[in-house]
Amino acid sequence: FGSTPMRHYNGGNGSTEGPLGTFSGNIASWPASHYTAYRYKKIVDAAPPVPPEPSDSTVTWRPDGSSMYVLGRSTTGDLYEKHWTRDTGYSGWNKIGDAIASVPSAEWTPDGSALYITARRSDGAIWEMHWTSAGYSGWTSLGGVLTDSPSLTWSPDGTQMYVLARGTNGNLYEKHWTRSGGYSAWYSIGDAI
Repeated sequence: FGSTPMRHYNGGNGSTEGPLGTFSGNIASWPASHYTAYRYKKIVDAAPPVPPEPSDSTVTWRPDGSSMYVLGRSTTGDLYEKHWTRDTGYSGWNKIGDAIASVPSAEWTPDGSALYITARRSDGAIWEMHWTSAGYSGWTSLGGVLTDSPSLTWSPDGTQMYVLARGTNGNLYEKHWTRSGGYSAWYSIGDAI
């Protein structure tokens, strides 16, 4: 609990056996000159967020240059976000997801209306979440069994998103999303890398 017992004895007529003395009776009968006090160290209600390790972070700028977002995996595997704006500077770390097993990848849509984030989770699949003015979505599995952190990019016109990652056989795999067709299946686009 973080307490340190401290024995105070200023004389008195009570027994002082043991490191803190002995006591018989109730507290009202204890001599005022003979008591034990406790000093407490930094009592807090909740632990602060664990910031991500610098090597497990990614950075992306909003297309209009108004803000920069840092996304990272903490030492506990949670996904944290921190952003910077010209007007307010840096925010604190905000937990936005959990249980990621890779460095996240993130990119804004070309029009700046949504931030898409991908990461590999403990099941080996790539998962996606996104932010819009309504807030962060939950995780959606994109499937696959992959071994590395994914990469994510948008086409310049914002009609297609591409996710790439290395599979268990070492090949590079790609999955894409289009407005008209949704997500494709994963398919290999190269030999072992």
